[in-house]
Amino acid sequence: MDIRLDKCLTFGAAMCKTKFQQILPTVALAKGKIHSVLLEGHFKYLGKIFDFELKYTIPKQEMADKLGKMLNTLSALKIRSQTKLKIFSRYVTAQFTFELKIYNFTDTYLSSVIDKLCTFHIRKWLEFPASSCVNEWASAPIKFCGLGIPTFAHRAGRMRLTKRNALMTSKNAAIRDLWSASKRSNIIADSMLESLGRQSATTSLKNSQSNDSVSHFLGLKSQGLSAKVVSESVLTKNIASWKQTIDLLPEHVFIFVRKAMMNQLPTLKNLKLWGRSATDLCPRCGCCQSNKHVLSNCSSPEVLARYLDRHNQILKIIALWIKSNLGENKTLYCDLSIAGARHVSDIFNGFRPDLAIVLRSAIIVGELTICHETNLQTSRDFKLKKYANLSSSRSSAFRHYTVTVHTIEVSTLGFVVAEPNFFKLAQLPNFSPALTSEMSRTAVVASREIYCNR
Repeated sequence: MDIRLDKCLTFGAAMCKTKFQQILPTVALAKGKIHSVLLEGHFKYLGKIFDFELKYTIPKQEMADKLGKMLNTLSALKIRSQTKLKIFSRYVTAQFTFELKIYNFTDTYLSSVIDKLCTFHIRKWLEFPASSCVNEWASAPIKFCGLGIPTFAHRAGRMRLTKRNALMTSKNAAIRDLWSASKRSNIIADSMLESLGRQSATTSLKNSQSNDSVSHFLGLKSQGLSAKVVSESVLTKNIASWKQTIDLLPEHVFIFVRKAMMNQLPTLKNLKLWGRSATDLCPRCGCCQSNKHVLSNCSSPEVLARYLDRHNQILKIIALWIKSNLGENKTLYCDLSIAGARHVSDIFNGFRPDLAIVLRSAIIVGELTICHETNLQTSRDFKLKKYANLSSSRSSAFRHYTVTVHTIEVSTLGFVVAEPNFFKLAQLPNFSPALTSEMSRTAVVASREIYCNR
């Protein structure tokens, strides 16, 4: 009896399924119509694709295809890579807001398919090698030398938070009941909304996503080292100013800076790691030819002359700016021949600091160093130690003057660090954004020339 009943039920279910597929009537909803579809099929209503298994297979493929076409078109444009990044950040990502809002795509799909596709094109635009950690670097905030472009996985997470908040705070009691019935403490968006509220939850989520990218990027022993030191040594506003400056540079210089920041220049050390060179030794001095070595550490006389020229170009910019801002009863002394300025050898015997501003009873010394990004702090400490006893070298005409020493660091890629007390004691305004930008451009262009002649 049980066997016959089981067979009848199985046969009845199969018949119902077939009949349902054959006679499912057209259903009218709102102003649109949903036509009959197979159980394994799908239909689109108000722009959203529905399928019976809710796996979003078709929407996923459509999103990937749409993004791929847009990125291919963008890559084919004869414009600078900086412009491509700006279009990608401001326009391309905005074209997928609807999809991210209505579909609950998993982070795994967004990271492994969508973000991977974006990373492929960004790497191509910037000519980065395959070993470059582009995804985390691009999504890292600008203050950590990243691009500040959230990944699609990050964007989806923020939109999920917004959608859940809409349920929680709806004016419709039935919608609020839906929130209560569906909320789970193990769902990040739900727990954050309940404990923090929307505004704080949104800020917390953004910070959490940024911290994940930053911790991964700065944790990279090679690619993240320069960014780590810069973020610890340079003011956030100066890093933002630096980004604006390099974004306006010619494309080949911009790409050089970005690759150098991540230690991805094809130096002999990297080429050997990538299996493209049998040696990593510098042909000029015989030391390991790393990024740092090329830009600031080579001991070849010819290269040292280029380092000095880069230093003097920036020193001249600063000296001329100081001269234009000097008030009465102040005199500028410089280690270069500058019209209207005297030479520092008139003040000190045996030492030649770069700059000195003489007031009525004080000498404010400014020492400029052009150093590698990873040496911003150590270079400052070295110079302060070097000139610790500078007052003992005063010439007889200045033996009653007090001496204070301050440092100015400009990195090989254009980051500017200056002690605030230098401006305060010398009664000067702080470096203007225009001046900082000029120093950054000068350093970057000179460094690229040094690299090209390595």
